Order: sequence, then C-alpha cells, then structure tokens
Amino acid sequence: MPAQVVRHLHEKASGVGKPVLYIFCDYKMRIEQITTHLLATLVRQLGFYSSDVFEKLKQLHARCKEKSSRLVETDLEQALEEALTIVGEASIVVDALDECKKSPRSSLIRMLRGTSSKCIVHLLATARRESDIEALFEACPAVIIRASDEDIERYANKHIKGLERSLVNNQDLCGEVVKAVVDASEGM
Repeated sequence: MPAQVVRHLHEKASGVGKPVLYIFCDYKMRIEQITTHLLATLVRQLGFYSSDVFEKLKQLHARCKEKSSRLVETDLEQALEEALTIVGEASIVVDALDECKKSPRSSLIRMLRGTSSKCIVHLLATARRESDIEALFEACPAVIIRASDEDIERYANKHIKGLERSLVNNQDLCGEVVKAVVDASEGM
C-alpha cells in the first residue's frame, strides 16, 4: 500500500514541483537504519528535486571532505531543514516505522515534525500499534487498517499452492498452516 501512496503522490505532484520523499523501513536492516542514514536518505532525495538543494549538498560534501570528517546527525538535520525550506513544501512517507529501532524513529519523527515551522511537511507514517509511536503522533489523525481474518485466509490459501506438492496434497496440513497464519497475523 505505501508504494501505491507514493505513486499517487508523485502523480499529484508532477508539474507542481513539490517533492515526494519516502523511507521504507525493514526489520532486516535495523542495524543500518540509524538516524543519520534515515536523514541522509531524505536529503539525497531532495537533492534530485532542486538544483539549489543539490548545490548546498555539494558544498556540505566538500566541507566534510576538506575536514576529512563524516556527516553527523546535526549536519544532516540542518541540511534537511535547509533543503525543506528551499523547496517550501514536501510530502514524506515513512513506511513500517515500527520496524526501525525506537531511538532513530523517534529522532526522525520529532525532527520532521519540528521543521513544519519553516516549511510545509505532509507526513504519512505506517506502523503497527506501539505505544512510543502512538505518543509521537498523539495529536495527529490516525487510521487503523486491519485485514480481516477472511482476507488473510484467502491470501494464505492462494500462496499455499506454491508449496511443495506433497504438502499441498495434504489438506489437513494445509488447513493447519492457514489457521496458524491467520492466528499469528494480528490483522497484518
């Protein structure tokens, strides 16, 4: 679904010149999903939307190269804030926020919400219900999307056909697998 949202936002923004930025979090990449990498991902995307932003990024890169240093979180926060100020308005989609570690996700969201005084940021985040994430968005509208057990069962039955032939032919085992998937899914 988030890819469809990003595609839709791109279609709406085409010709208007408003950037659509996105981050897709992945539990398999939790080690790499630190605040500096998340911010760098957004800054890099903004560099493609604006030549002014691109020039600022080249200058920042040159300063780091001159000092033989790496960008730190405060550099990237400042770069993102400046870039967002240059473009004036942006839509940002963060998918599967819950799959990112707590510290980076809270830093990222607090930073993005703090930039709204200098530019317009339309922020959409998807996540499972977790108390720290709910606290980050407590004053924001939320939509709870939950798949029905019937939808999950239909999905599992469709994909079970791709299993080894001996498993597919065992209807009792297939039924147990589908039931276990539905029970464990919690609407996801």
